[in-house]
Amino acid sequence: VVSDWSSDVCSSDLVERVENERLRRELARSEHRYSSAVELARVLVVGSMPGQRSLAAQQYYAHPRNAFWPILGALLGFAAEAPYERRLAALVDSGIALWDVIAACERYGSLDSDIVNSSVCANDFSAFFEAHRSIRRVFFNGGAAETTFRRHVLPQLSGVPLQLHRLPSTRDRKSVV
Repeated sequence: VVSDWSSDVCSSDLVERVENERLRRELARSEHRYSSAVELARVLVVGSMPGQRSLAAQQYYAHPRNAFWPILGALLGFAAEAPYERRLAALVDSGIALWDVIAACERYGSLDSDIVNSSVCANDFSAFFEAHRSIRRVFFNGGAAETTFRRHVLPQLSGVPLQLHRLPSTRDRKSVV
């Protein structure tokens, strides 16, 4: 699930400064068809912000060293090398949605540690959870996603019953194998 990367809660100045903004918008548009299937989701897997390869490929977890697709493929029974649309369909069929905590930010590279913390603008999770009431379990792909969510999102989610779970980051296949 991806919304427009230039969230209404972000200042227009910040959105203009975000590197690769055009690619972020293209990724958002390319994923829009996936968002319609989120109604069936029960679980949300949340990353921090797509890296440069993911933005360029317009696909979640596109870096070849990222272990996300091999792990989900093993769990759900699909080939990690399957076309992207088939991998997304397997997630949808399993009730899993994808999104990122950060709608826009300044980042000089692809690593979470490259994100300028003062520039972070979070996606609108209040509206998301209001629209998708069947999702109440959130799994964070790594510590940066969890920390950013707890700092920028959780304070605005009063009254939303969520089960939050931190998973190891899949960023580097060696770190999870």
